[in-house]
Amino acid sequence: MFLRLASFLVFLTGITLFPRISKDSLARLAGLCLIFANGATAAPTHLCPSTVDIAFTEAHHLHAKYYNFTNGRYNGGSVWTDANALETVHELMLLTGRTDFDGVADNSYIGRHALNTSTDWQAFTGGFIDDAGWVVLAIWKMADYKKFRGEDNVDTFLISAGQLYDKIAANWDDTCGGGR
Repeated sequence: MFLRLASFLVFLTGITLFPRISKDSLARLAGLCLIFANGATAAPTHLCPSTVDIAFTEAHHLHAKYYNFTNGRYNGGSVWTDANALETVHELMLLTGRTDFDGVADNSYIGRHALNTSTDWQAFTGGFIDDAGWVVLAIWKMADYKKFRGEDNVDTFLISAGQLYDKIAANWDDTCGGGR
């Protein structure tokens, strides 16, 4: 997960999706993700405290600057970038046992839709299968975090993730080898 995030952050340094974040900050965060990628399976007690502090400092900075608590979205992003950000902060909390972003799952735009098992996921993702995949991963990660913390609505999140995954699977056919 951290390796994927590092690649994503390196990609961001070359575009202006987040023009207010310096390329140095993105590169630093990408480096931290690579550090975590090498030890992502380690128990929280084996994580370097100074690296964890830096990761949370950067995450707090980005969250404070871009997260809109009213609509649950990250300003300047889209559904797939929101999904990646949500998956990442929940993975960070799971790896460390910290709760810095507790409540974001239910408050986020994606989480609010996950809490509603009647969500029209086709409309939500605009029919973009890749966006749907990122959202499924985020909802699963948020459900993992909620389960680990003993929070409510884990099953609702899993039901919604399953519904969205079914939308993805419904698009598989024999074109280009079937997509499987």
